[in-house]
Amino acid sequence: MKSIKIIHSLSNRARVQVSEMNFNLDVFEHLEKKMKLLTGILRVRSNPAISCMIFNFDSEKITQTSIVLELESHLEQWLSQNQPNKQLSMRSHKKDNNLLKPLMNFLSISIVGIGVLFRPLFTKKILLQMPGTPLGIITMISALPLLQNLTKDIKKRQISSETILDVSVYASIFAGEILAAIEILWITHASVLLQAWITERSRNAISSIVKISEKNVLVIKEGKEIEIPADKLKKDDIVRCYTGDKLPVDGHIIDGNAEIDESPITGRSEPIIKTQGNHVFAGSLVFQGEITVCAKKVGHHTYLSTIFQMVEDSLENKADIEGIAEKLSNRLIKLDLAITITTLLLTRDISRSFSVMLVMACPCATVLAASTAISSALYLAARNNILIKGGRYLEEMGKINIACFDKTGTLTTSEPVMTYLKNLSNMDDKKLLQFIYSAEKQSNHPIAIGFKNAAMKQGIKPLERESSNFIPGKGVHSVVQGNDILVGNQKLLEHFEINLENIQKELYPINQKSLSPVMVAINNELSGIAGFETLDRKNITKVVDSFHKEGVQKLFVITGDSKQTASELCKRYNFDDYYYSVLPEDKSKIIADIKSKGNLVLMVGDGINDSLALAEADIGVAMGAGGAKVAIEAADIALTNDNLQSLIFVRSLSHETLKVIYQNFWIAVGSDVLGVMMGALGFLSPLMAGTLHIFHTIGILGNSSRILIYSPQNTVDE
Repeated sequence: MKSIKIIHSLSNRARVQVSEMNFNLDVFEHLEKKMKLLTGILRVRSNPAISCMIFNFDSEKITQTSIVLELESHLEQWLSQNQPNKQLSMRSHKKDNNLLKPLMNFLSISIVGIGVLFRPLFTKKILLQMPGTPLGIITMISALPLLQNLTKDIKKRQISSETILDVSVYASIFAGEILAAIEILWITHASVLLQAWITERSRNAISSIVKISEKNVLVIKEGKEIEIPADKLKKDDIVRCYTGDKLPVDGHIIDGNAEIDESPITGRSEPIIKTQGNHVFAGSLVFQGEITVCAKKVGHHTYLSTIFQMVEDSLENKADIEGIAEKLSNRLIKLDLAITITTLLLTRDISRSFSVMLVMACPCATVLAASTAISSALYLAARNNILIKGGRYLEEMGKINIACFDKTGTLTTSEPVMTYLKNLSNMDDKKLLQFIYSAEKQSNHPIAIGFKNAAMKQGIKPLERESSNFIPGKGVHSVVQGNDILVGNQKLLEHFEINLENIQKELYPINQKSLSPVMVAINNELSGIAGFETLDRKNITKVVDSFHKEGVQKLFVITGDSKQTASELCKRYNFDDYYYSVLPEDKSKIIADIKSKGNLVLMVGDGINDSLALAEADIGVAMGAGGAKVAIEAADIALTNDNLQSLIFVRSLSHETLKVIYQNFWIAVGSDVLGVMMGALGFLSPLMAGTLHIFHTIGILGNSSRILIYSPQNTVDE
């Protein structure tokens, strides 16, 4: 079936697209259930909103081809028996699941609580707190959501916080302590709503970075502008964008020029000028100007949509410390039962026993101790154009002791810059550069972009071109105003039998400066040689020094460049060691070898050749919007800008988040211990016990919220 295809894969992980099944929950539930039964399938996760399924599998027991064949079989089976009947939009689905139900539960119990609170203003009658009264019945109805969880726990033969909460609520009602029951329900529903809101806020923070305009777009067909819905765009469509428009596609400009605001992607605050041949990304804003773009990636294939696919993972991928919080909560539940029973046996006082039970019956604060802090940290990171795929990676970022860096595109800029031009022709330098620019103006090759940028800085405009032919691995052959122009490497000129008798003499200054040479021939004469270099990124020294000061034992450079280039870079920035002339497939072997010695390894890269190493590392960080899709998929953290200082920010944020979490643990456990002691000694009524929970939950939320305004010095400041 053409509707199923693998869109990304690693050795033991594959992302499979099930076309034309967007938002169909039934079919994905069916496929998940069936695929989990297969031998060799370790984990299955589906995202109906983007028609994708992710498989983790044992490659020795099942192949990717077998996975696709099994999917096809089960999909055909489902289609033969069913019709799609559960079409929901991603937005409404998430809203219903995450916020609407918790909000309604919270509002309902809040209305009941407000009614009880203001009742004395309207009547002097004594409030009866008995199960058969209207208030008792309303309270029991409000506790039904907890009763559902209790039923599940009984079937699983386990005790959870919901079990204790439900027992506490109904015990309070039948003991004539309905106000205490209302208080427990209010705290519980408030906690559930808060967690849903934090999750949604974090999701929205990340999705705001990747939000693409949903309005209609203009496409050019048969020379006319036609308005169509954005979701109807196809690859190779010609899209016209004017000032104020948001780009709906990834592609390259084929006509026009404009100032493009790429801040949602790169984090750069200033718009940059882009013209014919330059690449543009969906989600960018046309700040000023008009451009025509040839669409190369549309819909969920765009760079920003790839980033959006991380959102679901980032909030479900829990940190180890969140597991500690849940274990602590479960222990408190068991301790609660033991202390409550002990208090009842020793004092024979039901009121005291209730107070003790109510103090510890809401372990939500203990769970919130970690989850609220981590969600706040993910939200803050997203605001700084840093996408972290889960709390686990945030936590581990603060623990790494070895850091490895790719060179090209990571420690250096991805686009080469022309820093040398030897004019061997009779024309002036500007005229020579104009011919080169004109010959290269339709090319997206990094060298071509380097020539264009150099020409634009001098205000040079391209000439009309009669023809152009790109020759893979060699360069370009163009005809500009009747002049035959070659721009490329030595092989290109040799192919066209250009005289290169004195070439080594002319290349000497370029080789001395370690530049990449590009040769230019006009009308069969060697007319110029340009030298290109990739500039080092800013802040490398700050990152290296910061990592060394914070306990990272060694920093390595892993590059495919020569030993001399790698050595000079290491000396310049105080890296500890380097690996040179490394093939892409060998990078992951180096990471695996370093890990085998008991190290926790960070790998930072940007391209396809880094993807295996990123996946192998304990923490993989993908750099920049220009990064390859496969590298972004393989990474655990994506920096949507090119600022290396973001690494310092994430590491500092990791330390701060863990510090806040441990503070929250002390607030939660400390107030529980104090409350139990006061309850057992008779100094705390059931109502006061519930009030105590309100205050220590607020304390934890307030402490976690400090992360939202956390701003370590000397990090993401450029």
